[in-house]
Parts: sequence; structure tokens; C-alpha cells
Amino acid sequence: MTPSVPTVDDVYTALLERIGSGAIEVGSKLPSCRTLADEMGSNPSTVNRALRRLARHGLVRTEPRRGTFLVNAGAVPALSPGEAEKAIRDAVLKARRSGFGAAQIRELFEAALGLGGRQVGVVGFVECNSFDLDRMSTVIENA
Repeated sequence: MTPSVPTVDDVYTALLERIGSGAIEVGSKLPSCRTLADEMGSNPSTVNRALRRLARHGLVRTEPRRGTFLVNAGAVPALSPGEAEKAIRDAVLKARRSGFGAAQIRELFEAALGLGGRQVGVVGFVECNSFDLDRMSTVIENA
């Protein structure tokens, strides 16, 4: 099976995660599209489209012949439910491929939910088909 190349959404989400985690500081220059593409296993065109999306949201500014700079880390847009689901699913798949079991993955998610001093009262971690996922989503929303 050939590994998939990250999509624009994948690259955009990865860059949002870097910004949100503080890995990129406001005012700092981001790596070039070519460098980011190499890091992410993508291509420069895909990275460029993700950077343009970040620019539309007011997070970065591109200066011709100088590069792209982070201008506002506080305005990181929230993920849509679909984007969040995809990010979680991708993280679980990567963990599975790395040899982590379900219990270890649950522990990692529970630890991540406690980041920043914020605790989440009700957590549901579900690995199932779409029918069960819809049913569990309703249970979690009503908890």
C-alpha cells in the first residue's frame, strides 16, 4: 500500500497545530514552502495553498521575496466537527501503525484533554463504524 500524500486540509491542520502549540512564535518567519513540503511529505503547491488559507484567516502574512510570517496566533480558527474528526482519526491511525494499543491511545487522548489546565467533564473515545459513531456522538452530546 502506498502512503498517502497529505492534502491541503492535512497541511493546513498541521500548521494550525504548530501555531496553536506555540511552536511558531508571532513575528517569526515560517520555513519555505519547499522545506515545509519536505517535512510533511507533501509538495510545495499544496503547502502554498494551505498558507494562503492561513493568510485569508489573518494568521500569516506573505511578503514577496522575504517569506511568510506569523502575525496572529490568537486568531486560530476552530476546527469544524468534520476537521476535528479527521484529525482524531488520523492520529489514531498513526498511533495504531506505530504499534500502540487501544488502551495506550485512550491514555494519550485523556492526557491531551488535560492540557492547558482545562479538564473536559465527559470524554468519549470511539473507534467504530459510522452507524455506531453517529449513535455515540448523540450520547456524548447529551451527556
